[in-house]
Amino acid sequence: TLMNVVTVALFVPGLLTLVPRLGPIGAAYAYTATALIMLPVSYVAVSLLLSLKPGQIVAATWRPALSALAMYFIVFSVGEADLSVGAIRLVPDLLLRVAIGAACYVIVLGGLWLACGRPPGAERTIIEFARERLRAFLPGATP
Repeated sequence: TLMNVVTVALFVPGLLTLVPRLGPIGAAYAYTATALIMLPVSYVAVSLLLSLKPGQIVAATWRPALSALAMYFIVFSVGEADLSVGAIRLVPDLLLRVAIGAACYVIVLGGLWLACGRPPGAERTIIEFARERLRAFLPGATP
């Protein structure tokens, strides 16, 4: 599609420019820059295709976006990993950071959802799905 062509047209020159200078970090920068450029373009395209108003998109995405931002700051505050220890020894550090990030995201998202009065959305759908699974797994349970 046109969106994919534009994404590749942005990403490949970024790779060719940044990877020779910065190595793998250059690839990460090229990917991040491409994503940051394409995100608003994608939102506009989806809005036009689905006849969504900007307020509808903001209403559906502000809680996850704020939760992701909180997760970033919490995981970043853990500090940098000691990269001199080798890849295998970094696995426990990675798993810890993933667990911290996931817990932070869920807690912040759930708190925002509760503070907003439990509106319909993905959070409610997930809770209802979990309740159904729990009922199927534990007959007689009424969560």
